Amino acid sequence: MTAIKHLDHRSVTRDDAILFAQIVNDACAPTLKECLAAVAQWFGTHHDFGMIQPGDVADIVKRNRPAARLTRNEIDTALINAGLEGDELWLASREIPTLVNQGVPFTQAIARMATKWRGHELEVPERKPRKHIGRHFAGRMNRMNLHDVLGETS
Repeated sequence: MTAIKHLDHRSVTRDDAILFAQIVNDACAPTLKECLAAVAQWFGTHHDFGMIQPGDVADIVKRNRPAARLTRNEIDTALINAGLEGDELWLASREIPTLVNQGVPFTQAIARMATKWRGHELEVPERKPRKHIGRHFAGRMNRMNLHDVLGETS
């Protein structure tokens, strides 16, 4: 926010800076280097509105990441070629962009995920047996006789 404040001459309070940072962090969890590069890239192009917004920073950071150039089809094709299918394919494909953004080459990321998830399947949750409610439960009152509730009276 300090860099932005000096570039577009806006007056910002500490709370404004915290809010700006929180919005950017929630959107893409960038590093300081990525944020500064995004701000520099934004100010290097023409915009009708002269003040950068948190969404602008987040969009540029996401667009500049290496995984942004990968399509879901490319990832899935590479994982299928590595021998994954079904649940294991789905589990592995979710982690590939994170590895690529961390600097792991795409082929190594595919190999790691293929090794990690090969043979894994998601299990259907176990169904719990129904509990017997009992015959005096209030929800069954419409099917009971009065003497069932009160018992034998002498």
